[in-house]
Order: sequence, then structure tokens, then C-alpha cells
Amino acid sequence: MKIATFEHQGVVQTGILLYEHVVSMDYIAERLKIPRRFPGVARDLLDLLAHYSQEDWEKIEKLSEELTPADIQLLARNGQAYHLREVKLKAPIQRPPLILCLGVNYRSHASECNKPVPSEPVIFSKSPTAVIGPEEYIVLPKISSRVDYEVEFAAITGRPAKNVSKEEALDCVFGYTVFNDVTARDIQQADFKEGKPWFRSKSCDTFAPMGPWVVTRREHPYPSRVKLELKVNGVVKQSATTADMVFDLATIIEHISKFLTLPPGTVIATGTPEGVSPLHDGDLVEAYVEGIGTLRNPVKAEK
Repeated sequence: MKIATFEHQGVVQTGILLYEHVVSMDYIAERLKIPRRFPGVARDLLDLLAHYSQEDWEKIEKLSEELTPADIQLLARNGQAYHLREVKLKAPIQRPPLILCLGVNYRSHASECNKPVPSEPVIFSKSPTAVIGPEEYIVLPKISSRVDYEVEFAAITGRPAKNVSKEEALDCVFGYTVFNDVTARDIQQADFKEGKPWFRSKSCDTFAPMGPWVVTRREHPYPSRVKLELKVNGVVKQSATTADMVFDLATIIEHISKFLTLPPGTVIATGTPEGVSPLHDGDLVEAYVEGIGTLRNPVKAEK
């Protein structure tokens, strides 16, 4: 099941993606008689994760599998579903509670950066204010002379995770999305030399494109070998699979949960393969993850 956050006629809400349409989650909840536990419509996936139970999600998944193209057409006529042409897709979670990323987690990228393969996961964070959605501009800030793309496979937690074992870790995952860990490389390298953290080079406004939707773990059960690809202006720049990851997702979650509680809606970006290079004003970036889809973002320079 694919869950999208979208804007229609000025209202941001959530829905299920089916047959090139998004079916309003408001309609889904009403049809399934799921109690309304929050006012108004759900603004993004974070609202749903905070209020829907596991039983609710099982009902929603079942209904999504039963709806036919004819059902969707009827819902569209009744204003309960919208064609993708009619909506603007947004980041699945507008302001995640945490964005945690993996550094040098692909062997090929470690080699590209002349860094050793780490002995344990290298964790850093990005500011939630950097999040943007599909088709929104990545803005190249004046303070940086080199901004790079980094396609990544990302997980979103569905329940709190603290001190979970590797065997339990994936049970804490709600679903997966595409993430672009945009980086001010010159600032990052300068900070490396002075022993400073990576935060500012990773957290400029617009440096966390995410989307175009979330695929639930039931549909995408285990990401052991998933293809990633990134194109700039139609030219392939990165291409790899998650099999090249140094630490798999279960190991990452186990490691992080030892020292902090991962709240629902936490985004965990699992690292990028080799092939990073600078972005330029006017570029179009397309980040693809197998089984999820393509996240497209144009690029412009800050004025």
C-alpha cells in the first residue's frame, strides 16, 4: 500500500495511491468506521501514525487490496478520490520528529571518499526544516560553492523503538520512501578539517527532499537487495543496490535504539552509493528506489 500526503484545492491531506488516484484517507476512515481521534483531516502521515492502531492499519490495507478501478472511478466522481494530475504531492511527513542518516554506509561510497569502511554505523542528523516534497526546488545556498545530491533508501518508523534487537527491529518500521541527502560538500569538508559536526552542511533549507509517497512494509517486506538510481538531466549518476550497504537496516535500528528512543515518524536514511557530484542551477534531479518510485526535484540558485 502506498500512502501519500497531497494538496487539493488548498487543503493538505493524506490518501492511498490506487490506479493513478489518491483515495482520501478521510473517506477510508469513514467507510471502515475508524474512530476520529483528531480534529479535521490528517495533515500528513505523522498524524495517522499518532492516532491509528495496528488493527486500523490492517483494515486499511485490506480495503486497499479490495478496491477495483471501477470503485476508484466512482469515488473520483463523488469527490472522494483525485487523479494525480489534480493534486500536488507533498513530503509524506512535513516535519519528522527526527531525521537520522548513515554516513559512508556503502562500500563504494567509502572508497570514493577515501574513507575506511566503518566498524559501526556512523549516525548524523538533518534538520526537519530541510524537508521538501516532490517537484519542489532544491535551492543552492549562496554560502556554498558545491552542493551534491545523494540518493538514499529511507525507512519510517511506525511505533516507538528503544533497545530493540536486530530480530525485532523491522517490526518497528511502518514503511519506506525515497530520500535525497543533499549536502553542501565544501562546508562539510571544511568542518571535517576542524573536527566539527556535519549538521550545518546537511541541514540547509530544501536539503531533505523526500517522497513521492510511503510504501508500507507489508508491500515492501524486506529491503535486502533494492536498486537505487539517481539521474541529473536524464543522465544516470548513481546506480547500486542496498546489498552494498555496510550495515543493513535491522542493524542500524538496533544500534540507534540503544542510545535513544525512535518516535513514530522518524526518518532513517540508510546512506548513498558512489557517484556523488555537484548540482547546478537549472538541473533536474530524479532519485529512484525500486519498489517505491521516483522523486523529482528541480534545482535553482538562491537569489
